Formats: sequence, C-alpha cells, structure tokens
Amino acid sequence: MSKTTLSHRQRIEACISNQRPDRVPVALWRHFPMDDQTPGGLAEAVADFQRQFDFDLIKVSPNSSYCIRDWGAQDQWQGSSEGTNQYLEPLIQSPQDWLKLSPQHPRQGSLNNMLLSLQMLQTEFSPHTPIIQTIFSPLAQAKNLAGTRRLVEHLRCFPEEVQAGLETITTTILRFIEELVKMKLDGIFY
Repeated sequence: MSKTTLSHRQRIEACISNQRPDRVPVALWRHFPMDDQTPGGLAEAVADFQRQFDFDLIKVSPNSSYCIRDWGAQDQWQGSSEGTNQYLEPLIQSPQDWLKLSPQHPRQGSLNNMLLSLQMLQTEFSPHTPIIQTIFSPLAQAKNLAGTRRLVEHLRCFPEEVQAGLETITTTILRFIEELVKMKLDGIFY
C-alpha cells in the first residue's frame, strides 16, 4: 500500500489537527551573520538553507538587533559560531532614556527590512512551506537596549521608567505582528 507524500504545509497541518502525517515533520534553523544585514541577503541565505535541506517549515532567525535598531541600537558580529552579535554602547544609559523611546512604525527602517525579507521568502516558498518569524520579547529587547546589569538595576530602582519603556517596546512589537498578519505569515516564534 503506497502512502501519499504530503507537502510541508500539509504535514504540519496534519500534526496540528491531531492526524497522522506521512512522516514526522522536521525543521532546523540557524543564524546567518553578515548575510542578515540586508533584506535580500537574509532572504537569500534562508532560502539557500531551505533549498539545501528542504525542511517542513522555515523559521527566520535574524539577529536580535533587527527589532531595536530603529531606536539607535548598534551591534556587530564578532565571530560567534552561533551567529549572535555583540551590542556596542548600550542605548539606555540613564533611567530617563526609557522615556525617550517612541513606538516604531513597522513599515519603516529595520522592521520594514525584516518584512521585505519575509515577503521575498513567501514569494518562493508559500503556500507549500510554512514560514515563521522570530519575535523577541519586550524584556529581551530591553536587555539588549540597556545591558543585563543596567536593566536589573533600573528594574529595582526605577520600575516606572522601565515599565514605560516596556510598554513602548510592546506597542512596537504588536504593530509589527499586525503587519505579519496582514501579509498572512504562518506564525511567530516567540
């Protein structure tokens, strides 16, 4: 008896709906340091990886600064084998800096570049292969904006200022996710 081979999407959907797929879905992902500096560079690196291994879903793994660059954060890849960048001078220096953050528009700057990368990937791989986008939590973004030690200090001594900053970060994340919904991206990795 021959079993029908499912598309990547059908395989994932079978699992989600508690059906038995033709085989266990498989997906791996990685960072692409240096290739992730432009929308086309990231999209092409992710697409090459997918073409080579033909995974059941594509998880896009940009560096963690994509979501905070528009506030002025700067980072640099310094050879980390896992692809993570090191943040240069923390953007948040004083408690009042949390209050200077303003909600970012997802169709401008670095967030828009991420959306462009996703659109390029959708053009090639949708509707057969689900694509999910990495979303960093507000607290993770705050840590990258201030540095771990300063964030902990500000949380203890200046909670209202940090809360205001976290609310701004959250507003920006929600705006970005609204754009992902509009473009019918398959999901997020939070």
